[in-house]
Amino acid sequence: MATSIRPVDFDLPPPIAPMSDARKLDYYHELEARERTRVFTLGDLAVGLEDAAAGRVQSVEQLRESMKTRHARSRSRAKG
Repeated sequence: MATSIRPVDFDLPPPIAPMSDARKLDYYHELEARERTRVFTLGDLAVGLEDAAAGRVQSVEQLRESMKTRHARSRSRAKG
């Protein structure tokens, strides 16, 4: 009885590889998103420190009042 030998297809990865590759890709995307957040946060921190050093700051009361004014203006524009 002759045994037929099937050729091995080396172009196809084993079945577990795609799942593992997808997990690695998700992991690296998560790392990239975290790093992007850190970079933006550090940039905002630097701008905030420069503003504080230059005296471009508001009290909490002034900030709240300016936010109320902006909100009221945007609501009046939306009503049109």
